Amino acid sequence: MNPDQVVRIRRSFEFFRPCGPALVAHAVRGLIDSHSVLSTRLPANPAGLHKRCFETLEQIVKRCDRFGTLEAPLGELGRRAGRHGVSHLYYGAMKQSLLEAMADLAGADWGPELQEAWELLLDATIGAMAAGSIPPSKAA
Repeated sequence: MNPDQVVRIRRSFEFFRPCGPALVAHAVRGLIDSHSVLSTRLPANPAGLHKRCFETLEQIVKRCDRFGTLEAPLGELGRRAGRHGVSHLYYGAMKQSLLEAMADLAGADWGPELQEAWELLLDATIGAMAAGSIPPSKAA
């Protein structure tokens, strides 16, 4: 990511902060609408999950200019998600749902440059989580 993209992400994140868990809840609802099997993998009261997801996103935004420091924790997050039955195969759908929720909330302030910056950050996040969720192959 270039410095302009980092600034765009951080500024937009400040806009999303007041409704953070609700933003995640909106994205999760969109994901479940397209992948109903995931509803069985969520807690009965997902409010705590929404809050933790937004807090994780906050840490990603905070450290996006030094993403390498996030790879190990995101890999562990991917491993934990896998233990709860959330496959890395759903990460792309969640990314799309989150981007749609952000665009809905931002309205006219959401444009191609902001979309691209968030896509880059979320793609890197997905890559780090997926790398952690896939068990290493065993040597023969």
